[in-house]
Amino acid sequence: MVPRLKGRVPAIAALPEGRSYLVKVLSFGLQGPITVDGQTISGWMPSFAKLSDAEMAAVVNFLIGDLHNPAAATGAAAISAEEVAKVRRSPLTPRDILLERERIDISTIDQRR
Repeated sequence: MVPRLKGRVPAIAALPEGRSYLVKVLSFGLQGPITVDGQTISGWMPSFAKLSDAEMAAVVNFLIGDLHNPAAATGAAAISAEEVAKVRRSPLTPRDILLERERIDISTIDQRR
């Protein structure tokens, strides 16, 4: 089982640390149990580190656009390749990303729906 993206990514991007978190998940992967929609999912998401900064920005912006709506409901500014490069400077492990997820408390997004 994999967590749904639709409706979640714009909400994550709206969190103060959400933009960098999204880049980190795609750049470094994620490993360990997470809770989405009240269900615990234990798995591993591989890194997409081979993407260029511009490609990574395009992917994150597409996801923030809620998977088919480029004008996303969040009104968040587009993520630039420069912003991606800055976030990716310090390499992290998939476990580090899990700990960051817990610190930002992304689980509260389910209750906001």
